[in-house]
Amino acid sequence: MTSLATARQSAGVSYQRAKNAGAEWIVAAKLPLDLRGHVLDLVTFATEEDCRFFYPRRALIWQQMVNTAIKKQLSRRALKINSIVITREHTRGGSPAAPTVRSCAANSQTAVND
Repeated sequence: MTSLATARQSAGVSYQRAKNAGAEWIVAAKLPLDLRGHVLDLVTFATEEDCRFFYPRRALIWQQMVNTAIKKQLSRRALKINSIVITREHTRGGSPAAPTVRSCAANSQTAVND
């Protein structure tokens, strides 16, 4: 297998893992089947550094793949999705000691608003 074929296969496997993670997230969020009229605020990050600030062991590309999988699956259920881009500047002074924004970032991925 050539290196290009290996890279494509690896990318496909990674996206399948992200798709599975997105499906698991949807199940864990216990969203209703009919999502018409609801809005989901889905967090994403401006840069790799911002992603690692909020989730130290998570790569931005992984976050983007999982978000894409979630969006695809939930758009079939008539859910409107807002992508919320956050950066370290959304914390108080960009300090990692700002638990309010960290918990808000984590919770906003599960918030479905009327």
